[in-house]
Amino acid sequence: MATSKLNRQGKSQRHLRLSDRVSTTPVVESVVSIGESNRHLYVNRSQTSSERIIYPFDRLSEQPTAVSNPADITESGLPSSAEEEKGIYLDLETLQGFEVANHQFEHWGIQFRNAIALQPSNPAYPPKSGSMVLIAGPKSGWMEVLFTQPIRAVSCYVTSSRRITLTGFNRENEAIAYTELSEANLATLNDSIAPNALLTLITETPDIYRINFSAFDGQFSVDDFYFYWD
Repeated sequence: MATSKLNRQGKSQRHLRLSDRVSTTPVVESVVSIGESNRHLYVNRSQTSSERIIYPFDRLSEQPTAVSNPADITESGLPSSAEEEKGIYLDLETLQGFEVANHQFEHWGIQFRNAIALQPSNPAYPPKSGSMVLIAGPKSGWMEVLFTQPIRAVSCYVTSSRRITLTGFNRENEAIAYTELSEANLATLNDSIAPNALLTLITETPDIYRINFSAFDGQFSVDDFYFYWD
């Protein structure tokens, strides 16, 4: 899928163009319920205008790595045991520019917090696919995703102005999975890490109820978001 042409705009190459951005310390919020859902209804739905069920390797080109320990986190894709499983790919292209992302995908059992859809005008933050990404907003430096049903794995592509962590929490709000991007990976920098780095959390059983992105007041974009129940 071709990406749209990006114009060099904005005050700084290290920031996405977004007015009235508030700078705060990253926040970790408690787990809340987002409603009762029937997981099988999600699995049996084949496609909507906003997202579709996929096999994990239909869209991840990286070679998967088997994971035998819940603490083992890989950035190279999903475990090989997931080959017969299905997941959900969220199509961000149906969102409007500067639209607050919150309940739009709740029919899949997912809710975003502090997330805004944006077509980046800053070439430092190129989309992975299409033209739309999610950024942290209105507060900078953090984003959260809540799941009605616990998931086992989540993957997305991230471009950040500084080091960013991705942490998964269980029902008791305990951190059970963790990975990080160790440094900035803006497209306009000659960094060792290319933009749109793949971040993946995996546990042996579906125990993740919430994930938190934290860039410590930095700016970041998220694209091609996937999650898997089993």
